[in-house]
Formats: sequence, C-alpha cells, structure tokens
Amino acid sequence: MQLSTAVMIVKNLENKKFSDDDRVEAITQVVDMPSHHSVTKDELLKAMRYLIDIFYEG
Repeated sequence: MQLSTAVMIVKNLENKKFSDDDRVEAITQVVDMPSHHSVTKDELLKAMRYLIDIFYEG
C-alpha cells in the first residue's frame, strides 16, 4: 500500500469500503511515518479507538 493511500484510509476510517485488514495496515504505516504533520491528533485518536474496538470485539 502506498503511503498516500494509507494516510487517506486513516483520515477516513469510518468509510465502509475499507476492510479491517486495510485499516490496520494503513494505521501501521502511518504510525511508522517519520513525522505526522499530515494526520491530525483527532485522526490519530480515532485510529487508536478503532484498534482498541477491534481488539476487544475480535
């Protein structure tokens, strides 16, 4: 997955067209970025909430 795609997915986690695997891969790539200026704090917090939710529901 290209980094630009990963950032777009993280910015749109609620979009149903993305699979859980795509979301997790995108979050992983964004977390590994050297800087996070293109992703807001709110978007990062939503990503954390998403991971927590799938961990406890899965």
